[in-house]
Amino acid sequence: MFFLVIWLARYLGATVYGKLMFTISIVNLFSIITDFGLTSLFTRQVARYKNEVRRYVANIISIKIFLSIIAFILLFVVLFIVKKDNQTITLLYLMSIWMILNSFSTFFQSVFRAFEKMKYEALIKVIYVTNIFILGVITISLNLNVIFLAWFYVLSVFVSALIAILFVKKYFCSITLKFNFKFWKELLKKSWPFALSAMFIMIYYYMDSVMLGFMGQDKEVGWYNAAYRPIMFLIMVSGLISTAFFPAISKLYKQSINRLENLIYKFSKTIFIISIPMAIGGVLVGHDLIILLFGAEYTKSILAFQILIWTASIIYISSIFGPTLQACDQQKKHLFGVGLGALMNIILNIILIPLFSLYGAAIATLSAEIAVVIYMHINLRKIISYKISKNLWRPILSSLAMAIFLLLVNNLYVIIQILLGSLIYFIILFLLRGINKKDIIFFKQVVLNK
Repeated sequence: MFFLVIWLARYLGATVYGKLMFTISIVNLFSIITDFGLTSLFTRQVARYKNEVRRYVANIISIKIFLSIIAFILLFVVLFIVKKDNQTITLLYLMSIWMILNSFSTFFQSVFRAFEKMKYEALIKVIYVTNIFILGVITISLNLNVIFLAWFYVLSVFVSALIAILFVKKYFCSITLKFNFKFWKELLKKSWPFALSAMFIMIYYYMDSVMLGFMGQDKEVGWYNAAYRPIMFLIMVSGLISTAFFPAISKLYKQSINRLENLIYKFSKTIFIISIPMAIGGVLVGHDLIILLFGAEYTKSILAFQILIWTASIIYISSIFGPTLQACDQQKKHLFGVGLGALMNIILNIILIPLFSLYGAAIATLSAEIAVVIYMHINLRKIISYKISKNLWRPILSSLAMAIFLLLVNNLYVIIQILLGSLIYFIILFLLRGINKKDIIFFKQVVLNK
């Protein structure tokens, strides 16, 4: 999918690609209404009380139908207030259908998660991604326009939702509608914290593109999202690392604070080894990397990428503190911190986008992330004592050595620069004893949940 997105960005051009990403961004924001945290709540509750699955499924489907209608209406009230061209309006209609179908597909897949039968979910995701890829290739090969592509998105998610429904009916429970309003009230009362967390996360990822689009900067949305695609991939990796450490952190919080502090020290060591060279190296190879991936039309994306790569680095560091707060039963503090960052992001976007366009959006995102990581760090220090500063100097020195090397070989092909720069970094890091065999064994143990 990552490479297909790059291919589509080249094929569609910055303006049309910007319109597509604007509509995807805005429907993702409104998807919070269609779900309202019910999918996450369902997974948690049914995992505990599997005999209640029919009751939950029947009522949540009914609620989601109602919520989807509300989201659809609100979306087009907003669109009516802020005028857009006909192509964007058509895209928004189609992507709204995609949003609703995707919300139901995701919910039905949560049934598999609740019963720990992830093979069904994995199969559906593979089918969806394969369909999108094939239909995307067809779009480009037949020289079709972006409206056809949007229809293909709708078709792909419809197939995924249909398969999910069939699996649920065959292996888990019947699918009916129930209108137990007392139970609805109970569900919504429990689900709103999940919805609020999801809203803050969506604001981080999509509000900047939405605000650029509403300000009429369609081409800038395209440039900004070209810069953001590689960043999103890197952020996903940080989530995988954090997920690997989370069970161990949660367990040690109840067993031994001293061992927890030692684990956080090792966790931070892993994060700094990855995040520091990523930011420094990303700035140096950013120009050539963007041109390689997206082409000369996206040169305006380069500076935005060089700002956002620091955002990715900060998010990696935040993955030390935020999930640890959650694992230490400090969900409210974590929620407040994420909410604070989301609010700051919106305010800074309002101020900076009119002044600096997509670069203002990138600065707003970076500033909000810095504020969040400071907040998370301060609050975690109130719970446990840890020292991570001594994990910093070796990655920094190794990254500076890598930076000097990259400046000397900046005429080489960018992939060669990245590979050689990474090799230099890890050699220097190893010589400085910043990484050793025990560190590698330790990380493998965490990933394997040992």
